[in-house]
Amino acid sequence: MKKTANNLIKIAEKEIGYLEKKSNKDLNHKTKNAGRNNYTKYNAAFGVNGCYWCAYFICWLFYTLCGNNKSEAKKMLCGTLSGACETLKQAFIKNKKYYTKNPKAGDLIFFKGTRHAGANHIALVIKVTKDRVYTIEGNTSTGKGVIDNGGGVVKKNYLLTNSNILGYGRPKYESETTASTSQPTSTSVKSSTSVYYKKYTGKSTKVDEVLKVIGVPSKYYGSVKNRKTIAVKNSISNYKGTASQNLKIVDLAKQGKLKKA
Repeated sequence: MKKTANNLIKIAEKEIGYLEKKSNKDLNHKTKNAGRNNYTKYNAAFGVNGCYWCAYFICWLFYTLCGNNKSEAKKMLCGTLSGACETLKQAFIKNKKYYTKNPKAGDLIFFKGTRHAGANHIALVIKVTKDRVYTIEGNTSTGKGVIDNGGGVVKKNYLLTNSNILGYGRPKYESETTASTSQPTSTSVKSSTSVYYKKYTGKSTKVDEVLKVIGVPSKYYGSVKNRKTIAVKNSISNYKGTASQNLKIVDLAKQGKLKKA
């Protein structure tokens, strides 16, 4: 997957509605085991859990965009993967990729919060109009204003003049040229039928069940070793059969974008 703002936003949109968990259970399900204890798949991807997770949600988006490659995700985030919003903000400042005005889609937005000085909350900018900025953010709620411990992934918007906005970080994306010229058309969709497995329309999140339903040969599922060929073909590097890696395969299958081995 090309490392563009458009592709990152697509990944984020699929996460809307995710609820944090009350325990380290059902982390990959959007709504099961919902609670207020800050357990999420986003934290788990970085070896922690039970902690504030708006920054880890952002890091997870880039980690996913980069095929679960942490070093590539770090590069895009100016060298840092962190659960601390202020740490991410300082990385952008150090790399001269931090701005206080004129945001654009794909930027990260940093907010004041209620816990400490500096950035307490972070979100992904998905759209900017004349007077408002639209976001997708983790650990917030649909309530009005900046909510920095709200428990879910939500789409929100703010006035550009909102006093809680500190500034914006601009990640190191690849050019959007290819993405913008390769939008699906009737021709491209038709020609892709031999490239991708059929789209999965069921409700299962179990990777082997999904692969079987969409017609993947049995030699490519049933074990981590077998699935590795599929993973590599779909830019999931260093495949070890983790929950987040398997969920990535399932998500691609649901989009009809899982490439054939």
